[in-house]
Amino acid sequence: MARLWVFLAICALALPAIGCDDDEPTGPQITVPANRGLKGESCRARNDCADGLSCVRNVCVTDEFPITPTAKGCDVIECNAVADCVRFADGCEALQQTCAEGEMQACEAFEQNCNFVCEGNRCESRCSDDADCGPGACQGGVCVQCVGPDDCGEEQRCVRGQCIEPCRDDLACPLFHACVDGECVETGCDSDRSCVALLRSVEARCLEGTCTAPCEIDTDCDDPDDYGFMKCVGGLCQHVGCDSDAECRARIFGDGPVEGDVLDVVCREGGALGR
Repeated sequence: MARLWVFLAICALALPAIGCDDDEPTGPQITVPANRGLKGESCRARNDCADGLSCVRNVCVTDEFPITPTAKGCDVIECNAVADCVRFADGCEALQQTCAEGEMQACEAFEQNCNFVCEGNRCESRCSDDADCGPGACQGGVCVQCVGPDDCGEEQRCVRGQCIEPCRDDLACPLFHACVDGECVETGCDSDRSCVALLRSVEARCLEGTCTAPCEIDTDCDDPDDYGFMKCVGGLCQHVGCDSDAECRARIFGDGPVEGDVLDVVCREGGALGR
């Protein structure tokens, strides 16, 4: 009997040590490595990396990007006036100079080949008559493919100067477009549920007509080593915009010279590029 009591006493003392109590968690537990990876070290999951780091392509990287979102976008400026278009166009400045000296043949060539308009800081060629437009037509000083339905093939329609196959219903148009008078018109998303269906995420949201993915940290939206200027803002992936003209030049043209007929590269409200 004495041996039995000794045995029971030992078991009673051992029970707390082995954790036999009602408070022991029963659900699945997340294992956190004792030595979590530092920046640049290998990993297989986010918990393999130290605090402030995330696992991207099996490497621990910074999970928050020190970029402040703005409401601006980048724009490439081709012109502020017609003279800027003439300056960039091949041979037009020389023709203009020769025309100013009284050479009528140069004036005719300038009128035919250097008729520009500067609209929205972009240079657009203007036409004088249909002969300037090859197979198209000159409409309002701009070359177009068609002017009316007779200019297009059978069952085609003339829409904003282009011959297109008309749509018959919304199903003939891309997602988030509607068929309006035979033309597919972009409508954007109209509900979070449609974005959930598209992105296969119950947390997807329709933000200003565009589906965006949910996020917790910046690396859910973008790659820190190939940055596309996306950031996690308010739990949704959004473009961060731009902050300076120099930033826009770097993003569009890199560290080399500006290529093409470009007058300036600017960061401004309503800028369309780089967004």
